[in-house]
Amino acid sequence: LKLDRTRLDTVYVEPTAEFGQYTAILLQPLDVDNVEIKQPSNPRPGARDWELTAEDKARAQEAFHELMVEELTGDKGLAIADTAAGNTLELQVKLDVIAPAAPKDDFDSRPAGRSRFFSEGFGDMTITMDFKDSLSGKLLATAEDKARGDTLWRLNNRITNWAEIRRTMRSWAGQIGAALEEMGTGTRPVTPD
Repeated sequence: LKLDRTRLDTVYVEPTAEFGQYTAILLQPLDVDNVEIKQPSNPRPGARDWELTAEDKARAQEAFHELMVEELTGDKGLAIADTAAGNTLELQVKLDVIAPAAPKDDFDSRPAGRSRFFSEGFGDMTITMDFKDSLSGKLLATAEDKARGDTLWRLNNRITNWAEIRRTMRSWAGQIGAALEEMGTGTRPVTPD
């Protein structure tokens, strides 16, 4: 069953799933192990490919967890669980694609003497997410969303990029929270269109 009233690009739910029984979320760390990176167009000759370092991955996981906890425990009233339980929905979010708009802001990727890059936003990012019963592991819903960068030309550096990444993650947290509400988690049953 496809949900059409969600802000995420696509959400599919198991029609027989009873989401109203779930009042807690087992939030798995953001999966950043196999991210496809679409390299910026027109890179400088000899520039290193844009890549996620271990530090980048850890920072993204920490920020995503923080923003998800803030969203889900706020007005959604869900608890964050440490272990599987009968009332607990497991959520696994995977960062699938990053398509940055400019070379990475590091010494190996940007030419010496050119310290300022401007781009039309940071770029694009895509996530997928799976919602499972935490005890059985049964997949109850799956979703995908692509966040498109803004259309404003602005300075592209570590600070502005991280601010936009956090803004995107905050938006995703809100969209996931809204999707959980739409699915009836702790609130009401799913009503198909």
